[in-house]
Amino acid sequence: MFDSHPPSLTQIKLAHQERIEYERFLILNTYFFRPISFPLTWICIRLKLSTEFISYLSGLAGLVGLVLLPSRQILISITGIGFLMLYNLLDCIDGDIARVTNTKNPYGKFLDSIAGDTLNFGFFIAVGIMAYRNQGLLTFSSVFGWSPTTWLLVAVLTQFLFTLQDHYASVFYSQMGDVWFKAIAANGKATNNTPSIKNKKSPSSLLVSIIRNIDHNIYVFETQYLLLLITFLSQTVDLYLCFSFSYYFIHTILKLILYIRRARYIKSVGVSQWASGRREDL
Repeated sequence: MFDSHPPSLTQIKLAHQERIEYERFLILNTYFFRPISFPLTWICIRLKLSTEFISYLSGLAGLVGLVLLPSRQILISITGIGFLMLYNLLDCIDGDIARVTNTKNPYGKFLDSIAGDTLNFGFFIAVGIMAYRNQGLLTFSSVFGWSPTTWLLVAVLTQFLFTLQDHYASVFYSQMGDVWFKAIAANGKATNNTPSIKNKKSPSSLLVSIIRNIDHNIYVFETQYLLLLITFLSQTVDLYLCFSFSYYFIHTILKLILYIRRARYIKSVGVSQWASGRREDL
């Protein structure tokens, strides 16, 4: 802790270095949220605001955003988007405080996860209700003669697909994660989570890297909030829902294939040997 000498802005930025590898290709985070979160973190520390307090505040901001989003009043709906953006900013700040003051703890991580999962689980449904109640925000108020209820259905299906593909990852890493990482470490294989392959300069590897970085940007919810804001202002929220449904449909199929292939690989090398650690190359 920095009781007598609070950290400087430079120290706050240096403490953030452990997140650089993950965030360096996240455009909105790097060029919008972080430049704002660093000075606000500096202020919050001097006000002696704890990470838990900021976590509660961010969760509250996110819940307010979800509640306001489906309003029939356009001004209230766009205020809801603003609160979702505020949630993401406060989420950055509580992490900055925890890192620079060395106060990271399981409880803080738990609070972040609960707030994030709650918002993520309700986001697309809230967007669907907003689209259903505000048909002026749609390019097509109906599709193939169907009623505006179509967009509510698309939103529910999108929410289901998002939850399903996220569940696939959670199940795999909770049940087979340790075994998988041992297997790839012993066999010198890279995981799909590797941000870049520095030694390869071929066009194909560069293309894969670009696709992964684009996907990474789309997947994080700060980008989803921005896309919603853009389509809200351009009155094309239905196109946003179509895009999101297609994106998570593809993600669900690819993740299912990916984790089945990984599980089969673990089985092929002998899951009992990996789990027990009896292999000589571990």
